[in-house]
Amino acid sequence: MKATSLEANRKSETFKTSHKRKILAVLDGKMNTKDIAKASGLEYHAVARRMKELVTTYQVLELDPLNGFTMYEKTN
Repeated sequence: MKATSLEANRKSETFKTSHKRKILAVLDGKMNTKDIAKASGLEYHAVARRMKELVTTYQVLELDPLNGFTMYEKTN
């Protein structure tokens, strides 16, 4: 693997951790990806990427859609 690829991978791991912390910090009640992005200051696509990881690790619950958007809620 090229040094630039290794560096990019290392940086992405830092972003993942930072993004997850920001998402969990603002997730209050039931929110969709759009609302989480607005509250956290992250871009929509960055939040969308992290939600599956947060659901898989049981930090966030994926709820039924509301108005076409999947809703999420922090686990206790």
